[in-house]
Amino acid sequence: MNSFYHIQINMYKGGYMNISSVKAKRCVLVLIVMTYALFILGFSNGEEPVREGSLKPGTPENVVVEVFAGSGEFKFEEGEALKAGFRYPYGLAIDKDGGLLVADSFNHAVRKIIDGTVETIAGGYDEGMLDPYGFPDGGYVDGKKAVSRFNKPRGIALNSKGVIYITDTENHSIRKIVGDKVVTWAGSGSAGYRNGKGNTAEFCFPTGIAIDKFDNIYVADTLNNCIRKISPNGIVTLFAGKPGDEGGYKDGWLFEAMFNEPTGLAFDNEGNLYIADSGNQVIRKISGSMVSTYAGVVNENEKIAETGYYKGGYRDGNRETALFNFPKGLAVTGNGTVVVADTWNNRIRAVKPDGEVITIAGTGEPGEVTGPAGKAMFSGPVDVVYCSGFLYISDMWNNTIKRMPFDEENPIQINIPDIDEIQFEPYSENIQVWIDGIKVEFPDVKPFTEDGVQFVPVRFVFETWGAEVDWEQETKTVIIKKEYKVALIHTNEEPVVFKNDRTMVSTQYMSEKFGFSVEWIPEYNAVVFVTQ
Repeated sequence: MNSFYHIQINMYKGGYMNISSVKAKRCVLVLIVMTYALFILGFSNGEEPVREGSLKPGTPENVVVEVFAGSGEFKFEEGEALKAGFRYPYGLAIDKDGGLLVADSFNHAVRKIIDGTVETIAGGYDEGMLDPYGFPDGGYVDGKKAVSRFNKPRGIALNSKGVIYITDTENHSIRKIVGDKVVTWAGSGSAGYRNGKGNTAEFCFPTGIAIDKFDNIYVADTLNNCIRKISPNGIVTLFAGKPGDEGGYKDGWLFEAMFNEPTGLAFDNEGNLYIADSGNQVIRKISGSMVSTYAGVVNENEKIAETGYYKGGYRDGNRETALFNFPKGLAVTGNGTVVVADTWNNRIRAVKPDGEVITIAGTGEPGEVTGPAGKAMFSGPVDVVYCSGFLYISDMWNNTIKRMPFDEENPIQINIPDIDEIQFEPYSENIQVWIDGIKVEFPDVKPFTEDGVQFVPVRFVFETWGAEVDWEQETKTVIIKKEYKVALIHTNEEPVVFKNDRTMVSTQYMSEKFGFSVEWIPEYNAVVFVTQ
């Protein structure tokens, strides 16, 4: 079986290896524009006031990625968080005490970070017991937490009562911590596929885990290429996908859909389940009885040589055209923002409720750099969890847990391309317009030049930016909404032009009233707007 999981194991065998691939404010300058250039929300000169307790928007340097725990050394050590040791930390969860739980995969343990200290709450390994590659050897032992043993656990989640469940990946089972004991909740301990109760069921390298409000457990049964469900009384059934050694890609009804080594799982507040479909390079969504592709594009014409995986990529923008590269971990915030640990891109991405995919941390190059989100470097981020305005990131190959502030209502995009990075189309008579590195499409009325001034249709520019645009006929007002702000363009009073019922404004107007940076690139007949 040529799987990504086994590719990872081969990498582990060689030792440390790089793989190429939270309370901030996004720079949103949607303004309330009046005839007198009075910004009703207190805006001035295109700059938003800093509200108490918030960061100034449009400045990614204010969003800092820091080490939350881990010295970076490949070891097992408890105690002070920044001196503690992990070995390829993987899944994350927040427990009932507000502590951060870590599935410390190659230490075969469940760790907890609280009050600046790292402790082991279950599992571990026996000193001197090494596998054939020199790593600490895992085991399979139920019983008291201190003597229990796991084998490369990867996923971790809690039910409504605070009971901790772990995907014990290489033991092909689901374990749980009850009081001071670890017990097997589902799985025989052998790789396979079988439904049933408790240890009569079989899994094959389970990884991601999520629990719904009814305490049903959902497991990404990775090498069975499907999603399993475990009822509160321990009955294991197929929830979605077609189980088998060979993955695939297909949307549709639960049992007709196909996955390709699904990993991370996360629920939103509406009960929708999101899946990091890693081998297909997309984020899937299960709503009701239907599976759909929520974000990303499957490159069905190009597979990675000698594997069953489609080729990944990197592109922000509309979720239907965005690209990912072996995404592994997911978190969903209260407002429905889906945060993605985009593992082989070495970035943290966010799919906003309006459908825009943005990068919120990471340069894309593997490394170990903390500091401003746009300059931070990760090496194989595999999971992410959101809690109280912060994202916690499992930076696996760096053996650390990172933390960064994250404002779910107004996340900051860090990677708006410079003008020299934009792939302009060849010169033509039609003006091409770009906003924050995304090309604006004009289905009917096109931009035009008059007396040396370029005019653009308001609706298409702002919709490409991710705003909602409405027209109020009675007052002849354009209403622009983005996140928590509203802009009004009173066409009876503002310097606008109508063309075939489209409201057109000059690029100078966009600059002066909205604070956008505007560049005219004559060799491409292009207008470029930058909002940060």
